[in-house]
Amino acid sequence: MSLIYQFKISEDRIIPIKITKKFNVGSISLRQTAEGFNLIMPSLLPQKIAIDFINKNHSWLIRNSFSLPKQQKYTDQEQIMFLGDPYIITHHDAHRGVTEIQENKIVVYGLESNIKAKIHKFLKKELINRTEEVILYHSQTMGISYTSLDIRNTRSRWGSCSSSGRIMLSLRLALCPFDIIEYVIVHEMCHLFEMNHSKNFWKLVKQNYPTYKEAEDWLKKEGKKLPIL
Repeated sequence: MSLIYQFKISEDRIIPIKITKKFNVGSISLRQTAEGFNLIMPSLLPQKIAIDFINKNHSWLIRNSFSLPKQQKYTDQEQIMFLGDPYIITHHDAHRGVTEIQENKIVVYGLESNIKAKIHKFLKKELINRTEEVILYHSQTMGISYTSLDIRNTRSRWGSCSSSGRIMLSLRLALCPFDIIEYVIVHEMCHLFEMNHSKNFWKLVKQNYPTYKEAEDWLKKEGKKLPIL
């Protein structure tokens, strides 16, 4: 059994801590992950023990939280990245209207409480529309076929590809420059030939995306700075 505990360290900084109870552990442990922090505890202990343990490790959590990506804010006039460029979220109270780009703004209509959901819907739609031709092109040049494209709001993975040809892309890719998005697509499609990261896999990646090393460097250096959606 698991739950997410929102640990507030400042007025604008909240750390998500996943608390998991397990039968086969004898003590409490707290570790950092790509998405936040995980606390594992014996199943018979009350949740209050976990909260007390978190509070006792307050300084450690703050110190290590700075390496985590920040959470995207969804309020009027907040900045958000889209395809590598900064845009300003602009909210209008009008109940009717499709989320759209106007110059350097992403305009959202309706209730302010729905901004996050509408931004996610907009990013997902744009990511699908802008990648379909790229996937089709590379599937033809590589001589393979894919069965479906799925967009998920993942935090630690940019994409995946199953042996059945199903491609998954992270919604966070919508924040990246388009050449990075294309690289992730090629990377995942190469897994249809090599379901590993062997020398043969990277050779195949290089054949289909010669500047893959630059893209990998960007994801490692700049990708981790992107906020969590």
